[in-house]
Amino acid sequence: MKRYLKFIPLAVMVIAILLLTIQSVSGTMTLSNSFLSILVRFCNRFGIETNAWWNTSVHIRRIGHVIEYTALGITAGAAFSNPWKGLVFCISISLLDQFTKIFVPVRHFDVKDMPFDMVGIIIGLAVVMIVRVIIRAVRKPH
Repeated sequence: MKRYLKFIPLAVMVIAILLLTIQSVSGTMTLSNSFLSILVRFCNRFGIETNAWWNTSVHIRRIGHVIEYTALGITAGAAFSNPWKGLVFCISISLLDQFTKIFVPVRHFDVKDMPFDMVGIIIGLAVVMIVRVIIRAVRKPH
């Protein structure tokens, strides 16, 4: 039973991605605009120019893909001991996410989202792999 518990965060993340996928256009735009507002306030606080390429809801949605798939990569990396299995799982979810949009009114398959998904997946899996290396190094007797 204990070995299956590590899959709970992964399942929650997959459900979260599904819920974002079936979200209405107005819900998606509200979420994007809220994130954009938070990001602009953060940048203004630190004197970072906000007239950059990402300062539109379309680009914010792509950044959102990186964030959500980083979380998926982390949870998959933690659930699967083999990083290749985690990678295959995450790519499958990304494809399923895009294909699901075909059946959601006013949403569409957007191949341009997939590179952003991949960046997030790679970041997430890399974080888990780095943490595992650090843990092994700390536990290793000197």
